[in-house]
Amino acid sequence: MIKEFESQKDYQKFVLKKTKRRKVGWGAEGTCYLGDDNLVYKIIDIYKMYTPKGIITNDDYNLSHFAFPIDVFTNLEHNVVFGYNAKFLNNDMFRDCGDDLEDINLDVLVENYYDMLEEVKILSNDNILMYDLLRNLLFNNKFLLAIDTLYYHTIDENTFELNNDILLTSITVPLNIYFGLRVNVQDVKSIEDLANKVKKRVKEKKSNYISY
Repeated sequence: MIKEFESQKDYQKFVLKKTKRRKVGWGAEGTCYLGDDNLVYKIIDIYKMYTPKGIITNDDYNLSHFAFPIDVFTNLEHNVVFGYNAKFLNNDMFRDCGDDLEDINLDVLVENYYDMLEEVKILSNDNILMYDLLRNLLFNNKFLLAIDTLYYHTIDENTFELNNDILLTSITVPLNIYFGLRVNVQDVKSIEDLANKVKKRVKEKKSNYISY
């Protein structure tokens, strides 16, 4: 749903009041706050070429593993997007340092991958290409969720193979960076292959620990 504000300042006041300034994320584009309705409200600090008409929303695709905007907040002329709200997922293991590879629930991760892949097929059949998933895929050992979807767009071909590669890479890379998986991303051919590499690395780390 599109909701109008006279200015970005008015929208910011609305968000800060609704969320009581509970900041839950930030980046180059803007800042996210958590509302009492358990939705994330994003304030876009840097204007980009977003218009409400070009944004895929939850009304278009009501999917479990994609946090498409529920409400898009814009100006009266509908030529600037001030922000949006979307589903919230806490305790993201892919970005919270301090965990170990053996803390990853591989069975849940694999199950979520295949559930999400079914939704990827739906988007791909409509030629929608995912964008920047690598920095915007969350996993809390229970659920996978793609966030910040404003740049998702259509191209002139079925996008399933591209999107599947994006999804698998976006799971593999944080395991490399934050958990020391030590694999070549290009060598990972499937989610089962990734799970086996995780198990092998965990076994190696335990073996090294015992040897000391």
